[in-house]
Amino acid sequence: MIWEASAPSNIALIKYMGKTTDGQNTGTNPSLSLTLPHLRSSVIIEKSAGAEDEWSSLDKEFQLSEFGRQNQIFSIRSKNNFPSDCGIASSASSFAALTQCAVKAFLDLTAKNEQIPVSVNSTFSVLEQARLSRRGSGSSCRSFYDGFVEWDGGDGICTLESLQKKFWHQVFIVSDQQKKVSSSQAHLRVATSLLMSGRTERARIRLEALKTHLAIQWNWRELFEISWAEFWDMHSLFETAQPSFGYMTPQSLELLSAARDLWHNSDEGPLVTMDAGPNVHLLWQQSQKEQARAFAQQWSVPVFSNMEEL
Repeated sequence: MIWEASAPSNIALIKYMGKTTDGQNTGTNPSLSLTLPHLRSSVIIEKSAGAEDEWSSLDKEFQLSEFGRQNQIFSIRSKNNFPSDCGIASSASSFAALTQCAVKAFLDLTAKNEQIPVSVNSTFSVLEQARLSRRGSGSSCRSFYDGFVEWDGGDGICTLESLQKKFWHQVFIVSDQQKKVSSSQAHLRVATSLLMSGRTERARIRLEALKTHLAIQWNWRELFEISWAEFWDMHSLFETAQPSFGYMTPQSLELLSAARDLWHNSDEGPLVTMDAGPNVHLLWQQSQKEQARAFAQQWSVPVFSNMEEL
């Protein structure tokens, strides 16, 4: 038996960085992301034969039947259509795809066994799957929804229907090398930065301002300033942690400077952001297609985009 699933990555304009100690990947602040359907992870799960293992329940409130206790071996294969572990949220898309695929397998296998309680042999809503996936990767819960997605840091995840505008997205691959400090490690280290004090409130203020300018007051320049300040806030946490670490390279800084210069020269540049990695994300309005294409052609680095011409 074979099950397949695919899920998109996402890029946060208000970042998820810093989490509580509850072991559930609960964010210390809310976040806002844009789903990127053109950057995807795919997972295949296949049932295979294998030796029997001893089984014991980790949760006393959830007991498996004798059928469920029988060891079942699975082969899991995955792939991305973009580089992984370098700041393009591959963990978000991969855990979302893995969760969707595992749910399919679980429902198929339990549906064939009458000993499984009806309450278990049911469907999983999108929200239930997102919450489950969050345990593996916090940001993956946002990849279950389209467009702009708000996550309160806990169980609340939803698409913001009022913000559904289309943008051109580009990510400039400054480096596709696996980063030395993983996002999971970064979450732990930023807790030692003195700049973590007030971080939650700063993120909340930017979140509300971003939603206001996207849905009501539409000010592209203000949106740029908010997203610019927010990703620098996150990277400042990295640089002031104990011990300090960072992801930006000289070419990252060169790209950032050039993108900001577009605002100085024409007052009509892109939104700019970075994840926990060296690669630079740009968002352009639909009317800026030619400007986006011209900017990309200036750089001798790979560019992943939802614009076919690029």
